[in-house]
Amino acid sequence: MGSRWTNSFESSNATKQALCLCCKKLGIRPTFLAEDEAVPATGKPIISLGKRSQRVNCDMCRFFLNLSPNYVRNYKQHVRLFDHIRHSSLHPNLLALMELPRTRFLSVLRENSTLQYDYSVKDEIVQSGVIIYLPTDLRAPSPVHLINATTVDFGLLSSLIEHCQSSHSLCTKVEVRCSLPYIYLINCVEERVVREHPNQKYLALSYVWGQPNSQESSQSIVGETWPEDSFSFSKAPLTIQDAMHVVRSLGRNYLWVDRYCINQNGGLEKKAMLQNMDQIYENAEATIVAMYGENGGAGLPGVSCVARRPQPCLQTSRGSLVSSCPPISTLIQTSKWATRGWTYQEARLSKRCLFFTEHQVYVVCQETTRSEAVPSDSRSCWISTLLNSSRLDGGLFWPQTSIANGFCRDRLAFSQRTLSYESDILDAFRGILNRSPFFTFWGVPITSLKAAMDPHTGLALGLLWTRTPSWAIPRHLVSCKEPPRIRRVKFPTWSWTSVTGEIFNEGYGPQSVYGAYLEADDCVSNRSDAYIRFWIYVGGKQIPLDEVIQQQQHSPILPEDSPFLLVQGDLVQLVLTNGKQPYRVWGCEHLSLEFWAVFDLDQDITADSTQDGDQSFLADALILVDWNDSQKKGKKRFVLMLLKWIGDGRAERRGLLSEYRKEYNAEELRRIPRTRTTFILQ
Repeated sequence: MGSRWTNSFESSNATKQALCLCCKKLGIRPTFLAEDEAVPATGKPIISLGKRSQRVNCDMCRFFLNLSPNYVRNYKQHVRLFDHIRHSSLHPNLLALMELPRTRFLSVLRENSTLQYDYSVKDEIVQSGVIIYLPTDLRAPSPVHLINATTVDFGLLSSLIEHCQSSHSLCTKVEVRCSLPYIYLINCVEERVVREHPNQKYLALSYVWGQPNSQESSQSIVGETWPEDSFSFSKAPLTIQDAMHVVRSLGRNYLWVDRYCINQNGGLEKKAMLQNMDQIYENAEATIVAMYGENGGAGLPGVSCVARRPQPCLQTSRGSLVSSCPPISTLIQTSKWATRGWTYQEARLSKRCLFFTEHQVYVVCQETTRSEAVPSDSRSCWISTLLNSSRLDGGLFWPQTSIANGFCRDRLAFSQRTLSYESDILDAFRGILNRSPFFTFWGVPITSLKAAMDPHTGLALGLLWTRTPSWAIPRHLVSCKEPPRIRRVKFPTWSWTSVTGEIFNEGYGPQSVYGAYLEADDCVSNRSDAYIRFWIYVGGKQIPLDEVIQQQQHSPILPEDSPFLLVQGDLVQLVLTNGKQPYRVWGCEHLSLEFWAVFDLDQDITADSTQDGDQSFLADALILVDWNDSQKKGKKRFVLMLLKWIGDGRAERRGLLSEYRKEYNAEELRRIPRTRTTFILQ
């Protein structure tokens, strides 16, 4: 076999490639075409590559190493053959995968003799895409297609949009809820701004403004006489020019772009447009997402003058090794577009998005993903399932987490992003809150809209947000570096909106009360032994939380007249010795209870860890949760909010004490001294 494959990796012009001895002996064609030889459930190692950092002279090894995942450490890596991925879960959605047609593919992964290469490492398997072999004499259709290196396949995009419109019930039943009497649109054929009814069919553009480039001029900004006077788009940012080209190439006429379709001198009209931007994106036929570049001048690859990145491909004398390109979730996490706060709800609330990347275009809707390289439905085979299962939900924008899809996943993905003006934190998330299954107050969930749960208990659960714990951070794949956690001004400390950085809530699944609550289950009605109560200020008056919710009819967002909460609950006095955690109950040294703090701000971590001497520091904490949630008899969940007093009867939040997953002895909890207190949390 060695002599047969010695020259197997020649290009089409018969030029020999530099191959190492192992690659010369490797029979790629038999590996893929020997269907009578079963592939093990956890894959089959094909070739060892060594470390990515080492110098490589072999063309095939270099090809594979360039397609390896972005690992934290410099692991030894290898090429592994799969035709499906084993899983241990009995979830019906995963069981259904076993019936899918199997197609052989390669993935580059770290070498580990004890690692189970199954569904638990799916993110590693697909992060850089998968590799297939396309023989020259290919007779059956391949799930991975060759991408046009220079031009977007607009015919394919049109057919994918039309298929979505005719076949996807989730994408067509989106409620039209535009309260605007009219909107402004760019007529891409006549190249002018016109006023149209909101029901007019149009595409929207989501992009990063960034810093203007040297080619932009004052003519690209609408003047005071806008929109009556026509103006030229020839000097508009390239991304906008390319988006107009996309609209025309798809056989459409109209495009909405915030830069030109919101009258900057419009006064009340401008305010109304800004407040309804979420509806504008939701009502668009599709949203063009400019994932490439860092400003409006970057353009859309494959549309006009911006080149695409070549699809990774290694020619052989009898076929080719071809990469599918990375899945859209990988590219989103590394893009400048995904760092900007306002772009989150622009894409998240759209019916469908066309993500223009340097590799190809991805069409993502409420049900599935398709791309130029893998245009098949996610249920057609294993390769399309692995690469095309993303949908327009929170999981698309932050997939590596145990948090269930829904409000908490949206919040986690959004809170990773930055804003030019920190005061926009609530407004940039307002579209998500308006469509949330929860009543919310300053962004904090209370209860689902039809829940039987006591609102006071619900808000206490909503206050269990925290920074991401170390155990929830991916250990092997590189993740985004978290920015410094500082306090936003003019937002209440008890709300996640007051803290920069990602906001975490662990997903427990519907088998637990808390997990069912996080998934907005209306049937949850449990009451906590914390006996906590809240009042909010509406029109200058203190009104019990449950009464405010009873009066709430038209919006899930409670009136945010004041950032203050009047709280009545049980306080526990704790002690911290020599600045070293854990906290313990003051005066109850006989109890074995220990509480570890997760601080909201970086400065609080530093302050607690730099205390010297043999001193003890006292602190008060408010009991938020005190109940049994699916544990054995005699165990309880017990979570407290660490307080900082800033005046008589006024306190701020510093963080949480203990995690919800921690279980405590119920008898010891009963013996903790508690002080019933009423105070203002701000």
